[in-house]
Amino acid sequence: MKSIRTWSYKSLRQSDNGTDPTDSTHREFPILYMHMGWIMASLFAFSTAYLLFQPPAVTNYRPTTSVGSFNAGFSTEFGPVKPHIEEESTMFWGGPRWYDNGTGYHLHNPSEPIYVGTPTPEIDAAWGKLLKGRYFNITEEEAAMTFGRAHGLYNHPDGVGYLIGLDVFHTLHCVDELRKALDRDHYFNKKTKQQLMCHADLTPIPVIWKWDAVRQFISSRAT
Repeated sequence: MKSIRTWSYKSLRQSDNGTDPTDSTHREFPILYMHMGWIMASLFAFSTAYLLFQPPAVTNYRPTTSVGSFNAGFSTEFGPVKPHIEEESTMFWGGPRWYDNGTGYHLHNPSEPIYVGTPTPEIDAAWGKLLKGRYFNITEEEAAMTFGRAHGLYNHPDGVGYLIGLDVFHTLHCVDELRKALDRDHYFNKKTKQQLMCHADLTPIPVIWKWDAVRQFISSRAT
C-alpha cells in the first residue's frame, strides 16, 4: 500500500530569538514615516524662501490696532494734535570724547540749544523756551472729545476754563528739575539754607487750602 504525504502550515508562536514574529512592535513602519524627515525639511525650506522673497510692501507693513500707533497717535493722546504728528530721522549727539590731556567733553550739534552741562544762563533760557506754554486752554468741544461725559469736572469756574498740559511737557519739566537737583549748590543756594537753619523760627503757621491760588498759579503759566 502506497503511503500519501500531506503538508500543512502553521504560524510559529515564537521565533528563534524568543520573540513573536507577529508582535506589532516589530512591524515595519509605513513609507510615509520613513520619509517624514525629508517632508519636514522641505516644508521649512519652502516657508523660509517664501518669507525672504516677499515684496517690500509686505515686509514693511505696520499693523494698526485699536489703541493707535506711534506715527498716527495713540487713542489716549489729545486728538487735535494728532494731524500734526510727523516722523523724522534724527542723529543724536552727546557722545563722550576726550582731549589728549585726558579731559572729557561731549559732542554737541552747534545748530541746537544746549540743555545739559555746567549751569549757565543760556542753558536755563533753553529750558525756559522749551517748557514755555506747557499749559493751554481747550474748548468745550475738545474737552468733551478728550475726557468724555465727565469733562465738566475739569472746567475751572473762575474763568480759566478747560486748562490742560500734554504729558510730554510734564515729563520734560521733571527732567529739568532733576537737572537742577544735580547742581543744587547753584540752583538751591547752600548759604540760604544755612541762614534759615541758624535763625530757626518755631512760630506755628496754620494751613488753609485755597484752590483759587493754585488755579491762579497755573493760569499765570498758560499761554
